[in-house]
Amino acid sequence: MMNQQITTFREMFPHVRDGGLYICEDCGTSYFPEYNGGLKREGTFIEFAKNFIDEINAFAGNRKPSHAAPITYDSLNMGGIHFYTYMVVIEKNRIPFMPFELKIGKPGF
Repeated sequence: MMNQQITTFREMFPHVRDGGLYICEDCGTSYFPEYNGGLKREGTFIEFAKNFIDEINAFAGNRKPSHAAPITYDSLNMGGIHFYTYMVVIEKNRIPFMPFELKIGKPGF
């Protein structure tokens, strides 16, 4: 189940229109052993989604490269993440500006 949730997110999120929402339901399975889940179990959709927190804040960390999360597609396109009971909602919101930290050198995005 978790592989399907992660693969579906990676394939479909780029197709969500700007301002739209991506909703992943049945996230409770991330905690069920019969679905290879468990509390803080690597490879579950919940653990995968927790990484989004660092990705949407990657620009803040880039002031000190040793503390920086890499700038990813998600960093540039996620406006917010909401965790609900058995559900994760991701806002698609392309950042409308190029952060100062990325204006040095050739554009790469």
